[in-house]
Amino acid sequence: MATATALHGLGRRSEAEAAARQALTACEQFLHPAHRRMQEARTLLARTTAEDPLP
Repeated sequence: MATATALHGLGRRSEAEAAARQALTACEQFLHPAHRRMQEARTLLARTTAEDPLP
């Protein structure tokens, strides 16, 4: 998730999205659906795929 956040901050949206999807997949494999990291991963993916990303 840190990699996706960093890539997103650098404006590398497609790479950030791929990293965020990979992080979410890893979370889904190992964590309970209600775990807080699951929500963080979903939020990160939503941020990286938003039409107008936040600065």
